[in-house]
Amino acid sequence: SAQLTVTEDATFNESEGAHDFRVATDLRTNMFFINGTTNRLGINTNTPTSQYQFISDGSSGWVAQWDNTTLNGGMARFQHSNANNGSRVLMGTTNYSGSANQTQGVIGLALSGTGGFLATSGVEGHNNWEDGIGVLGTLTLTNPPPYNGYAGYFNADIYLGGGIFGPSDQKLKRNIQPMTNALEKIMEIDPVTYYFNTDKFPGAFPENELTYGFLAQDIEEIIPEMVKDKFVLLNSTNTALDVEMTTRAPQTEQIKAVNYMTIIPILTQAMKEQQIIIDNQNQKIDTLEDQLKILAKKIEDLEKNND
Repeated sequence: SAQLTVTEDATFNESEGAHDFRVATDLRTNMFFINGTTNRLGINTNTPTSQYQFISDGSSGWVAQWDNTTLNGGMARFQHSNANNGSRVLMGTTNYSGSANQTQGVIGLALSGTGGFLATSGVEGHNNWEDGIGVLGTLTLTNPPPYNGYAGYFNADIYLGGGIFGPSDQKLKRNIQPMTNALEKIMEIDPVTYYFNTDKFPGAFPENELTYGFLAQDIEEIIPEMVKDKFVLLNSTNTALDVEMTTRAPQTEQIKAVNYMTIIPILTQAMKEQQIIIDNQNQKIDTLEDQLKILAKKIEDLEKNND
């Protein structure tokens, strides 16, 4: 056995030669490895491909863990300070192809169930440039629609300080056709009030909250383009997550969802069609009123002549 004891400053490879440094353990040949030629450091590898490379040994649980149990200090900070550096700051990826687990590339979790309105946030995104994007969510659409996923998923209220914008530029569109028979479609739709069935689907939707809307099955028969088959997370509201993400296994259900924004142009056209009907009726009423005035004048003249 060997033991290294250092009681003062120590330097390894003070001549700065291209010499490797390796620490081995019982089961790991390259538990810690410094490549003196490439000036790179590896954990569980003697051929690090980046300045610092950590390779998992296959153990279960977290591959790396940082804990701060004190009252002070942030956990980690990654920063590009050079304005010409176009590289990523931090990236998380996942290649899981199953459905039994939740394997997000990046997770933010605010553990405390108390605190002020802005005291804790699970994930926060900012951009100091007004032409930039604070938070970006995209889907790679490799198949033609319809698709079941979302670029963003929220299970409760969403606040917007600005408007909601969609691509409406004429140059983006083809086969543009005027809309017809919109009023007929609207007259077939039956708005309803309802409560979500939280007995059958606990933890998926707000409880005992009166809601106004439509039934997707009814809409699908009238305006099928407004309806898509989508997946929803059923147990997203009733269970707090722990740091190990073990308190909530994913439970999903395929449902029919309605794009309420689509009905806006249909309502607009329906109002125009209705206004044409109203204008025609008003014109008929004006004509009838004029005829009544003429008849009334004739009756008045006849009565005067009889006198």
